[in-house]
Amino acid sequence: MNKMKIKEAEIHVTDECPHDCIFCSVKKHPESTPSIKKIKKNIRLSKPFKKLIISGGEPLLRKDIVEIIRFAKEKQKYIILETNFIMLNNNLLNKIIDSGLNEIKISFHSHNRLKYQKITKSKNFDKLINNMNLLKKYKKKIKVSTNTVITKYNHLHLYDITKFLNKNYPFIKEMRISYPRFYPIKGRNNYSKPYLVPLQELRLLLKKVKGKDVIFENIPLCILNDKRAEKVNWDIKLIKNGKIFNDLEGRYFQKKCESCKKKEKCQGLHKHYFLYFDDGFVKPFK
Repeated sequence: MNKMKIKEAEIHVTDECPHDCIFCSVKKHPESTPSIKKIKKNIRLSKPFKKLIISGGEPLLRKDIVEIIRFAKEKQKYIILETNFIMLNNNLLNKIIDSGLNEIKISFHSHNRLKYQKITKSKNFDKLINNMNLLKKYKKKIKVSTNTVITKYNHLHLYDITKFLNKNYPFIKEMRISYPRFYPIKGRNNYSKPYLVPLQELRLLLKKVKGKDVIFENIPLCILNDKRAEKVNWDIKLIKNGKIFNDLEGRYFQKKCESCKKKEKCQGLHKHYFLYFDDGFVKPFK
């Protein structure tokens, strides 16, 4: 494991969510809805990071989310709220922005209503779009970014998703495209296999996704294989129970990676990738 300078940390404030996304690993998390006292303790014990992500589940389900953001802002310089953005109204949006929040990262897995329903197992597409439209009047007050997780329902349309966002929400500063994280759960090791896309299949598709605001996550540099690989975000830590956990502890490098000049900047492969695919990568080593 490479030693890297920590840039981002993530804290889960709930595992509850109105969606049941096909790629979600939320059941792996140790506590459903921690008390605000415990959340504040975890934030208080954590050292300063460049960015702190407040995530879930769906953090907007918490009635005390504004209080959590305000407290986090006292301890950390830059706060991101990661949300599916459907549990919202104009009043709550005002409060969140006034809380000192720096960035809203919106889960946006498809610009197509039917594909969105298949991925999230919900019918909240119209709520999402309506709430994103509310952000237009706040575009100078807060940074807005999106995250799209790659699945078999949207992988052929990644370019179209970024084009839709650029056209309708030009104030969005970052569009993140992520390969799903693997958290095999006891008795459910293959829980997401029917929805996953082999990395090799993404090579040409990702080349078509252009734009200076596109950032990739959880994708090896040899798959991206172009200058955009330098934007890959691969150093997020998870805060829980007063401790900081490395999100990359489950990653492996292949033998052929040892001679790669980009290894120090690469997140490698997840060790459980080989439970699902054997698509040309050599087997990993410990």
